[in-house]
Amino acid sequence: RMVEYPPQGLQNLTRALVVLVNETSRREGHLWSDPVTALLVRSVLEGQLQRRPFDVSSLSATLRLPMPTVSRRVNQLIEQSILERQRVGRSYRLALTETASARYQALAEAMIPPVRRFMADVTNCL
Repeated sequence: RMVEYPPQGLQNLTRALVVLVNETSRREGHLWSDPVTALLVRSVLEGQLQRRPFDVSSLSATLRLPMPTVSRRVNQLIEQSILERQRVGRSYRLALTETASARYQALAEAMIPPVRRFMADVTNCL
């Protein structure tokens, strides 16, 4: 008997993960103009949620994107009222504006059914 590689359970888990990531990307694509914007906004939000907000330099290093690109894009997002700079001591940290936070909250709520499907698929794979 020939052994499948990867095992069927892993194939099913991979398929479920890809479906969830693609669904998230599709829904997120309706919020932001392009994938780099989505990545920047999502990363700034992650830093906020972890109580480790980014400045432009640390965001650039974390994402491994050139500092001039990140700086330019952050400035554009600030002009669009998606991000804001918050003064912390002698430096600035990036944060989502209230409007952008509300948009992400709506995305999180819309993602509840796909996440539940993913969790059910994972349970069935185990």
